[in-house]
Amino acid sequence: MALHASEALINARFSTVWDVLTDSGNMTVWNSGITEIDGDLRDGETVRITTLRRGRPVRTRVRQDLDDFVAAARHHAELLDRTS
Repeated sequence: MALHASEALINARFSTVWDVLTDSGNMTVWNSGITEIDGDLRDGETVRITTLRRGRPVRTRVRQDLDDFVAAARHHAELLDRTS
C-alpha cells in the first residue's frame, strides 16, 4: 500500500484546515499534482484520483487518521510558539 504524506505550517484553526483538505471539489485548486478527483474524501470511502504523473485515474480507499493530524498540528503550534 502506498502512503502519501506532506507537511506544511498553516496559520488557521484545525477545523478550517481539515475542511480544506477534505473538500474534493476544490482539491485541484490548491493541489497542482491532481487533475481530477471523483468521490468524497471521507473515512472508508473509495475515490478515483487522476494525477499529472500517472495521467489516468487510480482508485483508492480513504483513511483519515485525525489523531495523527491533530498531533502534528499541536507539534507545529508548539514550534511556532517558540519562535514568536
